[in-house]
Amino acid sequence: MRRKILVVEDDFSFLRMMQLLLKRQGYEVEAVSGVSDARKKLGDSGNGFDLIILDLMMPEENGFDFLKWRDNAGPSIRDIPVLLNTAKRISEDEDAFLRVRVKDVVDKGLNFTEAIIKKVAEALS
Repeated sequence: MRRKILVVEDDFSFLRMMQLLLKRQGYEVEAVSGVSDARKKLGDSGNGFDLIILDLMMPEENGFDFLKWRDNAGPSIRDIPVLLNTAKRISEDEDAFLRVRVKDVVDKGLNFTEAIIKKVAEALS
């Protein structure tokens, strides 16, 4: 059975690249451009997603907002692991918040494609 991933990313070209990259790895991928769309896609039950890849910095609601919402969601959503992707330098306070809520943080740097493939496989193992 193919593993199902929700990608939440506001940069369309980056979102499309991740979608294609993950599909080539054999994953079923659904992509949305913001937090409100992610909440709708997850519904109350998580809709069978095995992993969420979440951009941290987005214009309306950001990854922090999503994670705060997720804290209060039901277990079927809280139990879906989250990989965070960001180009932002994370402060100590932000790191403390994220450390208990996300599986890992993947930097949108030079080796992003290799790193995301590896981190997705680890998160789903």
